[in-house]
Amino acid sequence: MATMAAKRYLYLFMALVFALLAAMGSYQILTSNPAAKSVTVFVAKSAIPARTIITPAQVETKRFPMASYPDAAASPLGKVATVGIVPGEVIIDGMLGQAPGAGGLSAQVPAGMYAMSIAINQITGVNGAIQPGDRVDLVSVNAAGQAVDLLPNVLVLDRTSGVLTLEVSQTAALTVVQAEQRGNLTVLLKGIAP
Repeated sequence: MATMAAKRYLYLFMALVFALLAAMGSYQILTSNPAAKSVTVFVAKSAIPARTIITPAQVETKRFPMASYPDAAASPLGKVATVGIVPGEVIIDGMLGQAPGAGGLSAQVPAGMYAMSIAINQITGVNGAIQPGDRVDLVSVNAAGQAVDLLPNVLVLDRTSGVLTLEVSQTAALTVVQAEQRGNLTVLLKGIAP
């Protein structure tokens, strides 16, 4: 009888050893498999329209397998969504642009508006006194020879040597192109005093 009980205990002990070895082997396989590792990613909590600066209220973090999202954004906070992002969508680097002031002119131009550059010289461009952030009026001479206030109160986005970049609507851009084709476009700098 003692041998029968000893055999049972031996079998039970061997089963426990094998179970422990199987558990250790499974743990080793799971922790060494790169697909099993997870990464924290940012997910849209609500719809984020294109050209919107992303705020903490619009995103949340979730854990996903690293192999699923290798290009997930490190942090989208303060960056601009370059495409519309739907709720629940993982935010990746390709969906993001720089915030205004951090580079990228397109991030500074509001939706529905355009950046347009015009050539200026010392006479037509107020002797180089115009700076980004200034407001200007664009004046042209019509076919009858009369000066016309073509576009009033236009925001200057950038100025380089001989070029002004302005924020305009699409309709205004077409009007400016026509005036430039006639070759008579002058810029008037608006004062900031009330």
